[in-house]
Amino acid sequence: ALYANEQTVGNKSSQKIMRYLTQISNQIQSLSLNSMKINIDIDPSLNLSQKKVVPLGLIFSEFVMNSIKHADAEAILVIDCKVSVSEDSFELFLKDNGKTNFLQNKEEESILSSTGLGDRIISTLAKQIDLTIEKKFDNGYIMHLKPLTL
Repeated sequence: ALYANEQTVGNKSSQKIMRYLTQISNQIQSLSLNSMKINIDIDPSLNLSQKKVVPLGLIFSEFVMNSIKHADAEAILVIDCKVSVSEDSFELFLKDNGKTNFLQNKEEESILSSTGLGDRIISTLAKQIDLTIEKKFDNGYIMHLKPLTL
């Protein structure tokens, strides 16, 4: 189902990233017991090669799963995913509304330098497609992945 919108352009296979991430989002939401809303802001016509789409989908999925894991069970989890496109690259922004009291129990520095399994998976996938990662807290957890050549 996730590859149903795959297109062949010349010898390269590409896929619409908006549709792909929406399908992943819908599948995660259907399996989760948490109340959540996932907002995806991407140009619906943006196509990327399969070499980039699959790792990006896995990064997105891992971010969402980590957000669910650390979410406040009493609140609605909100996750925002946005892609900002320039001439030959784009940046991926992922943000959740996180626990507001989470930082009271842990030091921000140690959380941002986390080496948990989810962070290691995201870092490994990002390196495979030449992305750098910036992480911070600002009313939730924010992950900014850049630059990526189209």
